[in-house]
Amino acid sequence: MKNKSAHKIWKELKTPKPNKYNLTRFCNTNLYILKDENKKFGIVLSNTIDDVKIYKNLNVEFHKKLFSENQHLDDCLLIKNKFLDHSLLFAKAFDSIISKRELKDKNSSREIYNIINEVRDVFSRIKINFQEIVGVWGELYLINLLLEKNSSKYYMSEIISGWESEKGRAIIDFCLNPNQTKIEVKTTVKEIRTHHINTLDQVICDDPWTGFLASLCISEDKDGKSCYTLLKEIESKLDESLIGNFFSKIEIRGKEICNDKTNKFNLRKELSLYKFEDIAKPKVDTIEITNVEWDINLEDTPTILTNTILKFT
Repeated sequence: MKNKSAHKIWKELKTPKPNKYNLTRFCNTNLYILKDENKKFGIVLSNTIDDVKIYKNLNVEFHKKLFSENQHLDDCLLIKNKFLDHSLLFAKAFDSIISKRELKDKNSSREIYNIINEVRDVFSRIKINFQEIVGVWGELYLINLLLEKNSSKYYMSEIISGWESEKGRAIIDFCLNPNQTKIEVKTTVKEIRTHHINTLDQVICDDPWTGFLASLCISEDKDGKSCYTLLKEIESKLDESLIGNFFSKIEIRGKEICNDKTNKFNLRKELSLYKFEDIAKPKVDTIEITNVEWDINLEDTPTILTNTILKFT
């Protein structure tokens, strides 16, 4: 018998009151799917022993009694992800493993930890792929926006040519000749504008070029747009003579990711632009330090008017 979707159960659970949990029994076993007050995904194993293990990105707790909004359980292991933005991926990874197993009516902590270890491996792979899709979605969104604001054939050609390079992936996503502008696109599914900078060269450029970081905050939405939807919208705007160059750039960026139809998003916050010189950077004063990368919060960084940069005329 096929197991139910833990991801679907978690999404349908109501968010509980502060310091409470909402949970429901999973497939008539001693396993429960949990949602906490912050909407985090978790699983609970009832009628088990105090066998807490340490994980980097998971909280594991033992509760002699665990109270939810409508029931209480005895002798429980509670396992949930530490970070809210990992909940969806963790739930999907859990489903991918649990769908291949025949769960017992009464499962042991050892059996659940075996599942969790497999889930962590799958989660790592899904996370990398999901982050790639999020990044590509942001780049396609910006291309679509640039084409809407600059409809002449010359400008459209420059926009497509300026995405990545002819030879492969570029350090900075866009080099736009009409206004000598370089734009690095950063997209996040978090509620605030926090982004990962892979190298100092992503947020530095030399004269006469001017550099900007384009920040997008998006959220998953079943009624939103996928990468494939954006790709087709871009294709519909292009003259036939430009489509070949566009699809050669798709090959460079990753054809499979650019054609993803599964993950759909909408804007959580409007696109914002930030000058490279306003981006906080780590101070590196010795050549012995290389491969510098860091996370940045842009919430208090000054922005500029997008139209002054994104519209060429």
